[in-house]
Amino acid sequence: SSRQRGRSSYGDGGPMDRRWYPLLADPTPPEVLVLAEAAMWNEQGLAQVRSTLRELGGRRMTELREDSIDYLLDVDIVAPRYTGVEGVWSDDTLSWIAYASPEGTIAFGGQLAVGLSTTWPDLYRWRRSPE
Repeated sequence: SSRQRGRSSYGDGGPMDRRWYPLLADPTPPEVLVLAEAAMWNEQGLAQVRSTLRELGGRRMTELREDSIDYLLDVDIVAPRYTGVEGVWSDDTLSWIAYASPEGTIAFGGQLAVGLSTTWPDLYRWRRSPE
């Protein structure tokens, strides 16, 4: 299943188990990009994510929600947001991941984090401040 494959790629306690950065006690590694949740309620933010996913060759991805309802989504409608239940997004390659937490953050990993870091002009304004 998508959940089991995600566990093997991102480890036990990872986002498939609904606990990932920035919720882990470990420092956030440099290859993980953590933004304020508001970035995904902003149309420019969503456009950046969708554009980067298209550049990575993505057309469809899986959305896994805390309520155990999973979805297969087209890149044009993906919206990695916290909506009252935690969410994890990735595609079949598992080369990237997005995680929306109840802590007011959205975390990106893998190729998506790299792509967003290099193409989003005002990304700095959405970065989560370290505690």
